[in-house]
Amino acid sequence: MKYYAKDFEEAMLKDAASFYSKKASIWITSLSYGDYIRKVEESIKQERDRGSNYLRSRSRHELLEVVEHELLSVYSTKLEEKKQAESENCSLE
Repeated sequence: MKYYAKDFEEAMLKDAASFYSKKASIWITSLSYGDYIRKVEESIKQERDRGSNYLRSRSRHELLEVVEHELLSVYSTKLEEKKQAESENCSLE
């Protein structure tokens, strides 16, 4: 199992973080708050489904943590600002 963790899991989690970091930076600038959240939900569901077929339970859990961190935690302030701005725009109309 040490080879699984060292040779596969570490690289997979690092690659996932990089992949979702890039996705998040694109999505945060190009999508509305609601569309961004839908993309996050879709991505988490896809990774959960994919992981249930291929990964050990601990790896699935760690992968989902990485995905949530990159898509939500890293951009939490920006998401709140976007949500607030869109709420204000809706109330002005």
